[in-house]
Amino acid sequence: MERAAKKPIGYQKHITYELREKIEAGLKSGLNKAQIAKTIHKDPTTVAKEIRNHRTPSGSPSKAPFDCANYKKCTRGRECRTSHEVFMECTDYTLFKCNQRDRSPGVCNGCTKAPSCRFSKYYYRADVAQRAYEYMLRDSRMGFNLTYSEAQWMADIIKPELEQGKSPYAILNEHPELKISEKCLYNYIEQGAFEQFGINSLALRNQVKRRKMPKVRANQYRKRKDSGYLTGRTFKDFLEYNPLWPHSTASIIALSSMMVQNGLIASRQLIILSAISLWIPFIMMFLTARLFRLLRSCQAVYFLPSIMMKKQLRRW
Repeated sequence: MERAAKKPIGYQKHITYELREKIEAGLKSGLNKAQIAKTIHKDPTTVAKEIRNHRTPSGSPSKAPFDCANYKKCTRGRECRTSHEVFMECTDYTLFKCNQRDRSPGVCNGCTKAPSCRFSKYYYRADVAQRAYEYMLRDSRMGFNLTYSEAQWMADIIKPELEQGKSPYAILNEHPELKISEKCLYNYIEQGAFEQFGINSLALRNQVKRRKMPKVRANQYRKRKDSGYLTGRTFKDFLEYNPLWPHSTASIIALSSMMVQNGLIASRQLIILSAISLWIPFIMMFLTARLFRLLRSCQAVYFLPSIMMKKQLRRW
C-alpha cells in the first residue's frame, strides 16, 4: 500500500511560524486578506482572525489626543490633552477612522502614511504573534481558566455562602453573575483553585454535610404505628372472655389475638410463650417444696441441743 502524500504547507490545523512570516510579508507588500490566504492555502477568515487577535499597538502613544479627527481645527487650544473633563464636554470631538487600520487589512503594515500619522497605529509582527500563540497553547493545558483577580472575586462571593451551610447549587442560583455550572464550581473547589482564599474540598464537606435532625423535631416526624389490628375489638368482648376480671388471678394469654406492628408474632415466640404459661404452676410448686425443706432443716438444727440436754439430765 502506497503511503499517503504529505499535505502541502498551509493545511495544518495550527498556523506555524513560517506562515506568520508570510502573513507579515504580505501585509508589508500591501496585499489584502484574500490574497494572503491564497498564498498560504488558508481561508480568508483564518487570516483575518490571526491579524485581529495578534496585532499590537505602536510603541509610541498617539500624539493626537483621544484620536480626534478635528484636532487641527480645534477652537479650545487642545485642552483635552490635560483635562478629561474638557474632553467629555467638547462638542467638536469626532473619532478618527481609518479604513486600513480599522477594516482591511486591520493593521498599519505597508501603509505609506504611517511614519507621519499622528493617530494610534497597530502592527502585525510574526515573532510577537508566535510568542502569544505559544503562551496561549501552554496556558490552556495547565492550571485553571481563571486569573487571580477572577478567582479572588469568586471566592469573596462563595466563602460566606459556604460558611452559612449553603450548597454550590444554592449559591449559583442566588448569584447568577458567576456564570459557571455546578460541576465547574465543584471542580474548582476540589482541584484547589480557591485554597489561597480559605476554600478547599475538606471545608466544603464539613460545611455542606447533612446535619442530624434534633430529637424534638424528630419526634414530630415519627412514623405512626399501625393500629388496624384493634378494629372490632372492644372491652365488652374482653369481659365476655374473662367474666371474673379483675378478681381472677388466672393468666390470660390469647395467642391467637397477639399482633405486632408488622404482623403476627413468629411461631417460635408463640411456642415459648405457651410453654412458659404451662410450666409456671409446676415451677411454683417445686420452689414451694424446696422452701419447706429448708425451713424444716433449720428448725431441726435449732432444737437439737435442747433435746440432748434433757437426755443428760435424766441420766443424772
